[in-house]
Amino acid sequence: MQSPSLKEVTQVCLHGCFPNPFPSLPDPQNTISKPRSTSAACRHNFAATTTSSFYPNTQFTNHESLPSLEESFTQFTKAYPQYSETNRVDQIRAQEFYHLSLSNHICLDYIGIGLFSHLQLQTQSSSTVPVATSSSPPPPPPQNSDFPFFNISYKSVNLKLQLLHGGQGSELESTIKRRIMDFLNISENDYCMVFTANRSSAFKLLAESYPFQSSQKLLTVYDYESEAVEAMINT
Repeated sequence: MQSPSLKEVTQVCLHGCFPNPFPSLPDPQNTISKPRSTSAACRHNFAATTTSSFYPNTQFTNHESLPSLEESFTQFTKAYPQYSETNRVDQIRAQEFYHLSLSNHICLDYIGIGLFSHLQLQTQSSSTVPVATSSSPPPPPPQNSDFPFFNISYKSVNLKLQLLHGGQGSELESTIKRRIMDFLNISENDYCMVFTANRSSAFKLLAESYPFQSSQKLLTVYDYESEAVEAMINT
């Protein structure tokens, strides 16, 4: 289930800051060099454009020589004229994800596991809680809400100790594990499930715990760029 507003903003996020998003990408028909990933090309182009556009021949010697915020923002909008189109992202956050601001959370890394908005959960649960509009402030969250919003938490995990002794998780974590294992029809006697922050963290745990000396039958896909695979190889 995807929010309609999120669909509208997809192209804005892709092309909002760059008139020509990836001009430095090599032509696959004219070169055999290693292709640059989309994210790497985006970072490279952003750095190159910013360096050449923002006071390229100016040397700042102290904080007093730095330009003002207004002047810097003017330079930024000249370099990236489509930046204003990303205002739609801020509107979506204010209207549908205001609970992140209320709980002082910021989502920096989208890894394909989208966050449910208040609107989606209210629709799913047939709630009558009013929804914010662009001309009105977002309504406060319901006082006695059963919506499954939960806090972001972090805990350091040693995979070997986790497998040997298990780990104490929250009631929510235990419930999620049971639901997943029941869906896959696997037993806790045969498998242990460990939650990680992202795919790279999972591969890193695998690299630290896999017995490569005695069991070398581990095959990874290497014909495309993957930060997760690189993290495992470099560990």
